[in-house]
Amino acid sequence: MKKILINLLLCFIPGKNLRKRIRLFFSIKTVPTPPAEKFFQWKTNKDKTETLILGSSHGLYGYRAEGSEFNLCDISQDLYYSYRLYALSCDFPQLKTVVLFYSVFSPGYVLEKTAEKIKCLFYKELYHIPYRFLPDNSFPVEKEQFDKFMRSFRPDSALAERNGNCKEYTFFPQTSPRNNAPPAT
Repeated sequence: MKKILINLLLCFIPGKNLRKRIRLFFSIKTVPTPPAEKFFQWKTNKDKTETLILGSSHGLYGYRAEGSEFNLCDISQDLYYSYRLYALSCDFPQLKTVVLFYSVFSPGYVLEKTAEKIKCLFYKELYHIPYRFLPDNSFPVEKEQFDKFMRSFRPDSALAERNGNCKEYTFFPQTSPRNNAPPAT
């Protein structure tokens, strides 16, 4: 209720910067979680996720996951990537419900054929979801930067020794190819 009232009042404030400060003050998140961070959260919460939310930005901004729910929606996510993420999440032990945000543009929307196609690199590298239309060697410069970025998440034992309370990621990229076939129905 608090969020609804604040957003209603924000409609009457003319300054964009002032609205941003008010949202930050009341912790109304308007910035989406970066893809790598969302991937780590997805892996970490796999044992306790009962409801998985998939779809485009309508689900990202329109649904706040609470408790045992996990919102895997992303900006420009099409039905292909939503389905592949669902297929990867089928082995979650507690998964009972999947919510798919389906919009008017969803049926004909293909992420790889838009200006947002760089997002396909994150799906390929983080979740091992193959491209549909792009060649595998797409985005060579971005892939190199992505690999460098992901190497920075490997645990540093010296850092752990210096600070025992340090919270760090324990992600290691898969070395073997993953079977990306959708589950048989």
